[in-house]
Formats: sequence, structure tokens, C-alpha cells
Amino acid sequence: MCSFKQGFLRLGELYAQEAGLRLPFYPVAIHKAWLVIVGKPIACNLLTPARLERLRMVNLLEGTIKTMHREATENQALESILFKRRIL
Repeated sequence: MCSFKQGFLRLGELYAQEAGLRLPFYPVAIHKAWLVIVGKPIACNLLTPARLERLRMVNLLEGTIKTMHREATENQALESILFKRRIL
């Protein structure tokens, strides 16, 4: 998996400016065993400076997705899984 860029996290900042709410980002892992795994949502901290928060979020999302994929490979259950389904 390639390292994440931070640009997509600007959506959370723009959403907070417009709606005054935090936009949740869902970590999603797609495993070669035809599994789609969706983790618990992660929201931005509006009190942290935007640049630092984007860095924290990108590292957290990337790490979470890698962990979900690794654990799916090891065939272990994840506590943080909201949705896990085998696709055709």
C-alpha cells in the first residue's frame, strides 16, 4: 500500500467550516480473500492546528487500515470492525 497523501482530509476541515460538525472518516480495507472490512469512524480534532491534525489523521488512518488488513490475513477478529462481508 502506498503512503497516503493529506489532501483528502481537507474535506473534514471544509465540512467543519460549513456545517460546524466533525466529518467522520471510515478506514476501509479490502482483502484479497474478497473481504471488505470497515472500521470505526475517526473524526478530526477541531482544536488542533490543521496541519498537525492532518498529519495525525493520515498516520492514524493508514496505520488502522494496515492493521485491519494484516489481521484479516492472520484470520483474527478485530474489535474495531463495524462491517465485514465477503463479496462475490
